Amino acid sequence: MAGDVRPGVFYDTLRSMTLYAQGVSPRTRRFSNVLLADERDPDASLLVLAHDGYVDPNGSGGQLRLVLSDGEIHRSAALGQDYAVVTFQKASLNINVGGDLLHRYHFGAAREELAPEDLVERAQRARKDGDLGAARSFEVSLQRRTAAPLAVVAFALCGVPLAMRRRQRSRALGAMATLAMFVGYYLVSRGGELAAEGGRLPPMLGAHAANLLFAALGLILLRRAGRVEA
Repeated sequence: MAGDVRPGVFYDTLRSMTLYAQGVSPRTRRFSNVLLADERDPDASLLVLAHDGYVDPNGSGGQLRLVLSDGEIHRSAALGQDYAVVTFQKASLNINVGGDLLHRYHFGAAREELAPEDLVERAQRARKDGDLGAARSFEVSLQRRTAAPLAVVAFALCGVPLAMRRRQRSRALGAMATLAMFVGYYLVSRGGELAAEGGRLPPMLGAHAANLLFAALGLILLRRAGRVEA
């Protein structure tokens, strides 16, 4: 984990957790300006912001510690009924990576490398074993196989009206709109997948949430652009 985290890149290998660091020291592997989204408990999600941190791999068993300093923890309960903020000078978070590595790898194969029938089989096996979290994760991975190609359609629907209005606006504004679209798509896509893996959305809806939202947005922009051209 310490070697895989890169600056400015969302690290989402661990199940139901996403780590982002604005800076990573090549020598010490310490992180700066850290964001951690912890969705392991669907009823109490955590958003942790810290000035810096590092990974301590010397945990017991399949655990490691993420040590953070000078930050705050935002805790949100289900349905928005409770929200709390706690500041800290130093905090450590124990992460069980053994199950996540087994979840991601099966004799060296990642979920993304499994055939669709294998994903279906493992989802059924996980449900039979009572591991609903793993079952939902496999089902989301299966739905993502169709969601990823359809992203082209969603981006095309949003890109056409932007190109139609390019004559009326500056290139800089168009570039900013395109960047915002990519970032927004990733956030909605990742949020939908996490919600589906946590059981708050059906796997199909969670995997296709970004496509549906941006396709609808593209149709609205295309209709408005058509009126302007007329």
